[in-house]
This record gives sequence, structure tokens and C-alpha cells, in this order.
Amino acid sequence: MRWSDGLHVSTDQLRAQAAGLHSSHSALTTQHAELESVDVSHWEGRAGRAERVQHERILRTIRRQAESLPPIADALSEAADSFDDISHAQVTTIGKANRWGFAIADSGWISNEQKLNPDPRRAFVYGDLVTSVTSLTLRLNGCDLVLAGKLVFQGAKSTVLGWGDSLSDAGDWIGNKVADGLDWTLDKGSDLLTNVEAFLARRALSTATALERLRDFDENPPQWLKDWDDNGKPPYMAEVAARGLHRFGLRLGMVGNALMGRDLHVFDDGEPYVGEVTLKESGPYSGLGDVMETVMDTYDRGNADRNSINVTAVEDEHGNVRYIASIPGTAEGTMGPAAWMGAPSGLDWAANAMHVGSGPTAATHAASQAIQDAIAADIDHRKANGLSLPQGAPEVLLAGHSQGGIIAGQLLTSDEFLTGLDVKGIVSAGAPQQTLPMNADVPVYNFQGQYDPIPRLDLGGVRSDFSMDPASNVTNITLPHSGPRTIMAARLYGMTPWYTHAQDTYEADIKTLQSQGTTSQATQDLGRLQDEFGAFFTGRTTSYDVEFGREVGN
Repeated sequence: MRWSDGLHVSTDQLRAQAAGLHSSHSALTTQHAELESVDVSHWEGRAGRAERVQHERILRTIRRQAESLPPIADALSEAADSFDDISHAQVTTIGKANRWGFAIADSGWISNEQKLNPDPRRAFVYGDLVTSVTSLTLRLNGCDLVLAGKLVFQGAKSTVLGWGDSLSDAGDWIGNKVADGLDWTLDKGSDLLTNVEAFLARRALSTATALERLRDFDENPPQWLKDWDDNGKPPYMAEVAARGLHRFGLRLGMVGNALMGRDLHVFDDGEPYVGEVTLKESGPYSGLGDVMETVMDTYDRGNADRNSINVTAVEDEHGNVRYIASIPGTAEGTMGPAAWMGAPSGLDWAANAMHVGSGPTAATHAASQAIQDAIAADIDHRKANGLSLPQGAPEVLLAGHSQGGIIAGQLLTSDEFLTGLDVKGIVSAGAPQQTLPMNADVPVYNFQGQYDPIPRLDLGGVRSDFSMDPASNVTNITLPHSGPRTIMAARLYGMTPWYTHAQDTYEADIKTLQSQGTTSQATQDLGRLQDEFGAFFTGRTTSYDVEFGREVGN
């Protein structure tokens, strides 16, 4: 079938035919019951036997005709539903094409009706249209093929069984045996067709699931894409690249689902998951080093599928209570299913691309709720034990390493996050922070290793028109490289992200920077950080862990 054929399928006619077949089935079933109740001849002899054989043959023919109608009616109804969905999606795709100056021919070919339009967004739209037209044409032909197969099989079954009836005219015993054999063969054929249909249905269903994920992706653009569309504000290059990786992953998921016949959950973000608040033993804080140690400890999840956010209440010598929320970063390796296929942690590499290119993820929403739950639990704990309480809205400092820093930044992008809390700032390590559309009034201090490439994936805030526009509230504190500088086979590890981006490396290098008495830019920035957030770093502590992440379907 061509692209245009899907727009002209009369689904109402298919449903009417299905309804007529169901009505005929009811009539034949009634007729069969009436004939079956007829008291045929009881006398012996050839005439009696002939009458009984003829009566049985009539009953068998009516029964077979009645049984053949529901599968055909169901096939027509299912096809009508599928064609309706496809046609609706086609109309939506055509509308999008027309809005952007493209035309879709009857064959499905997409032509550019505005060849001189220099808008760079049209390249992205063209890619979306090609994907939609291709997938819808494939679905259209797949639906047509399945319907045709079901109709042909039912027709062949009726024909072959009719041969059995004809053969029985030539000899009752031989004909009946042949007819029974044909019944057995067709039953096996029906079982085979059922298995084939189940095989195809699993792949169609899993592919449709991935396609729905891609459709949601297209129908829910991030804010930066809306800004680009509405007022021509160019996006950050990092956002465009991450969005492209997200789209590529979703398309790859469609191929994988079609091949495997099950949902692989590639780039599936699922729904937020938040566990119970757990009180944890903790010692007093005596400086930034203790805070960063807590941040890095959040990577330890034991045998659990998910990591935990740590929320620590810090009470200073005057009884003032403040909170530090420590958020873990990427918890899955770069290779294997857990990196890209909906890991329960919500902290995989697919989530990294989603964070930067598409906005807050399930982990962001879960982190917000986990922080609020932990603070509420601490306030209840303090009331029950007569301890000091925070005055007014609880003051919060967010802290995170790598993806944890990105999540912390995203918690500043919307009022829906951390409602009722007074977020004073962010201290992060190894996080690309320059492109997040966070509240510019909240200061962010981000440590970055001298040779760590991960925090530089934001490209320093370069937009697609090559203008430099880094976030004004972000101060990057560059830590001197502490590993070997010579690139030799025995020392190469010290120059790779596995060393420069590691939690232990950042924890040690921050402590080293604190101990230095130099007047370098890094120590000056560290001094400002201490002045701004020093009240959070010293005092008695009460600590809570809350498991968080995502849940995906089966």
C-alpha cells in the first residue's frame, strides 16, 4: 500500500462488514441448533443411513460456515482499529509537514516547498517527517498483510474442507477419513498461524511501544526548543547534541524491539520512584571536605538496584538548622543494558542525554520528593525529641557529583521542585552546568578537574550560532591535575576520565586545594564558596537516606 492509501481506507465499512458477519454467525448458529434437534429416520437400511449421513453433512457444513465467520469479523474489526490509528497519525504528520513548508506525495515522498527558507530547524523537522512517514507506511502495509493473511487462510480452510465433503460423496468411510485428516491438518495449520500471528504480534506490540515513546518525545519538546521555535533564540550546542542522541536511542530502541519481540526499554525513563526515609548514623561536620565525602558515599548502594539521596541536617553552635542534600551521579557503567535500557537507578547514560537535551527526568522528580520527605522526617524527629527546628522555610544546599550535579541544577529550573524550601545554592563536582536553564539568582560552584572532559561537555556554554553564553551564576573552580602528566603506557590511566572524573580523585583534590595557601584563581573561588556556604559545613548532624530512581514497565 502507498502512503495515500491509508488516508482512504473506509474503517466504517470494515466495521459494518464485521457486524454483518457476527449477525450471520448468530443466524447460522440458531439454524444449526434447530436442525440438530430434528429427529431423523430411525429405520435401518440404505435409505435410513443415507438420510442420517446427509443430515450430518448439512450440520457440518452449517457449523463450519458459522465457525469461519467470527475470525473474519474479528480480523476486520482489529484492522479497522489499526487503520484508524494510522490514519490519525498520518493526518497529524501531514499537518506538521504543511506548517513547515513540506509536502507529502501519495507515494510518501517528502518534497521541500520552501527551498529558499534558511531556517536551520527545518532540517530537524525533515528528519522527524521521514521517520514518521516511513514508520507509518510500514505499519500500513503490515496491517494490510496481516488482514490479507487471515482472510486467505479462512478462505482456504473453507475450500479444503469442502473438498472433504465432496470426497465423502464418493464413499462414506473413505470420505469421512479424508475429511477428518483435512480437519487435523487445518487444525495444525491454524495452530501454526496462531503461533506466527503471536510472533508477529509480539514484535508489532513491542515496536509500537517504542514508537509511542518516540511520539511522546516529539510531542513534548523541551523549553529550549520552544524558545528556538517561538523567538529564534539559538540553543546550546550541548542541548542539540544530547537531544539528537536521545532521538537516535529511541529509534534504535524501535529496531531492537522489532528484532527481539519485547520491550528493551531503550531510553525509557519510566516513572519516578521514591523509597522510605531511613535515619543514618553520622558524625559532626567540620568543613567542606566532610560534605564532599558524603556526596561521594551516595554512590555506595550495596546490593540494591537504586542509589540513595542523603539529606543531612547540620545544626550549628547557635542552634540554627540547615540541610545539605547530596545527590549521586551516574551509577551505571558505560557498557551493557543497564547503561541505556531503563535501569532502576535512573542514573544511567541514557538519563545523562535526557537531562541535557530534554530536561528533567524521572530521577529529577524523584530527587525532589526524596529531599522533601527527608526534611519532613527530620522536622518530625526534632519535634519528638525537643531539638532545635529550622526557622522559616528550611535552608537547603544541594550537592552532587557528575549527573548528581546536573540533577541539582535541574531542581532550580522550576517552582514545582523543592516547594517550600529555601535553596541557597549548589556545590557540585565534575558536572557540566553551563547550559542548564536554572534560576540565575542561586549561586553554583562547580569543581572541575584540570583534565576531566565530563564537566566540559557543556562546551563552555557555546550556542548553535557559536556565540558564548555561559550561565552567569556558575563558577567553575578548576582543580590542578593530581595524577601523572606523562602519557606513557604504564601511566596512561592517570590522564583518562576513569581517573580524572572519579569520585575519589575529586574528594582528594578538593581537600588538597583547601590546604593550599596560594592566591590562585581556584583558591580565591574556593574562598568565596566558603564565605557563601560556610554555615552549612560545620556543626552537629542528623543524616537520612532515601532510595530514589525510576520504575519502568515489564
